[in-house]
Amino acid sequence: MWASAKASLALCEGGTDQRDLAIARFYKGSAFFRLEDYESALPLLEQSLTEFRELKDLYWEAVTHGQLSVILVAKGEKSQGETIVQDLELARKAGERLNLAEVLKWQSFWAWTNNQIDKAEAYVKEAQTLYDQIGHTASSGSLVQGLIAHIRNDYQQARIMYTKSKEQFELHGEKYRKSYALQDLGALARDEGDFQLAKSYVEEALKIVNEVGVRTRIGYQLALLGQIEYLQGNLEGSKRKFNESLCIVKEIDDLYSKSDSLLIFSNAYAILQPPIAVRILGAVQAYYRNIKDPIHPLRKRDSDSAIAQARQHLDESAFNAAWAEGEKMSLDEALDLALKTLEEM
Repeated sequence: MWASAKASLALCEGGTDQRDLAIARFYKGSAFFRLEDYESALPLLEQSLTEFRELKDLYWEAVTHGQLSVILVAKGEKSQGETIVQDLELARKAGERLNLAEVLKWQSFWAWTNNQIDKAEAYVKEAQTLYDQIGHTASSGSLVQGLIAHIRNDYQQARIMYTKSKEQFELHGEKYRKSYALQDLGALARDEGDFQLAKSYVEEALKIVNEVGVRTRIGYQLALLGQIEYLQGNLEGSKRKFNESLCIVKEIDDLYSKSDSLLIFSNAYAILQPPIAVRILGAVQAYYRNIKDPIHPLRKRDSDSAIAQARQHLDESAFNAAWAEGEKMSLDEALDLALKTLEEM
């Protein structure tokens, strides 16, 4: 996609059609977006959005706005709740079914993140109706349905939907999206206590994201492997995976990736390092409170579990003091603390 998008923009820059130029610029930005290289994608997509608004092209405005929303949320510049409402309004005005279905899918994910499970189900069903109408089978709708089942502890249905999404992505050559399905299958197997199966799924997902070079996913999946290694009783292997994960997410401009890896770290080491885990959890909770976004429900389970484990090893005064200290820390400071803890363990 990257090579063709670059060639397309070069050709259009030699012409006079402003719409073609804006579309070509969008596709180059979108290629960076799909690789989660948000710094490179942002100026291209912002310029395209301005051009589509000047051209009064509602469809392309809606599509571009959607991708920009994801970037601005990841950078912590806007809340997901703020952007998703705007995205859905634009998509409904534009009326194009595929883009509307994609935005409805993200709306369902947002509702799920807010623990509004019934709303999430309604949105994903509306999205699936649109996908079916146009014969589109490469959507992430099954993945969201899997998440809904997972948070309801319906592990059998979650496995069916995660597997379905993996197969759909395989069929359409969507390697990167397939990695999402694999990591979710891994998290599900972890929750069911099958750590070896969990490890095999996440290692397969990690192999894919290493091939495509998406560092945000590499960091998260290494953290997930670190947690699984710990659950298997391999402390040294766990420490190595977490060290790799935290070093990667510290270097990138994606606050969600940082918070996700820190939550998993705290869950893994809440018994071994309860005061450290509580300080890090305090920092993550303060971050989410500041941006007015909820924590991903499955990550919240990790957080709640870590809190419960830490409380078993700290009295109320020590817990509250560690939590208050953590709330004053930035995510990067929390990452430094976690890395120092690994070095000293």
